[in-house]
Amino acid sequence: MCEMAVKEGVFDKRVGLKCPQCHKIIKSFSYYDELPYIIECEICELNEEPVHEFLVEELQKITYYKLRR
Repeated sequence: MCEMAVKEGVFDKRVGLKCPQCHKIIKSFSYYDELPYIIECEICELNEEPVHEFLVEELQKITYYKLRR
């Protein structure tokens, strides 16, 4: 049903990148081809974690749908 809603322009399909340390969504993108090579988690950086940059290919990707306005 969600894919049909995307085709009809009701929903946007998004890809979220999940931080392996703090388990928050770092950033989301509309398309897989928009994904960068490396991404930085600002939450981990603010918490002064020693590692706060990650290779995108190693991160969990979460697909979700967002209601279009």
